[in-house]
Amino acid sequence: MNTELQNAFQNAEKIRMELIQHMSKFSDEQLNKKPSASAWSAMQTAYHLITAESFSLSYLQKKIQAKEQVKPAGIAHAFRSALLKIFLLLPFKFKAPKIVEQVPDFKSFAEMKKDWADTRKGMQDLLETLTEEDTKRELFKHPMAGKMNIVQMIDFINDHLTRHSKQIDKCLR
Repeated sequence: MNTELQNAFQNAEKIRMELIQHMSKFSDEQLNKKPSASAWSAMQTAYHLITAESFSLSYLQKKIQAKEQVKPAGIAHAFRSALLKIFLLLPFKFKAPKIVEQVPDFKSFAEMKKDWADTRKGMQDLLETLTEEDTKRELFKHPMAGKMNIVQMIDFINDHLTRHSKQIDKCLR
């Protein structure tokens, strides 16, 4: 794994572990309690993050099968990635893309922790197989921002985690 990708992935793992540590202080009932009828619970928000990463991993696995046919990412991809970063920093609420809006009504902390660890392990294993050239290809497609390279994908995961960590913290206060 190249240094830039490794650093981005390690940052994602650090944020995930801090969030899990924070959530571990609460009971399953507290984690699954919705702050309002139309809002997600802390656990549902965590499952949204897991689902987004899981779908990202599945898409990446599919694209890697024919990676030689995938174009290199360019300046337009960097621009869209930067715009996505800005949107995730804004304090406005956005509707989740349909593909990642389905979340369970109730899950235990232990199940969530295992599911996320399994998804992350799959992501790490796949990232370790990529060459330097692969990291520059448009192997990821965000539902709203479009195609990006792998480093931009991990940056999105980091920004997405940071945004929803705040949401989870707010739920648990």
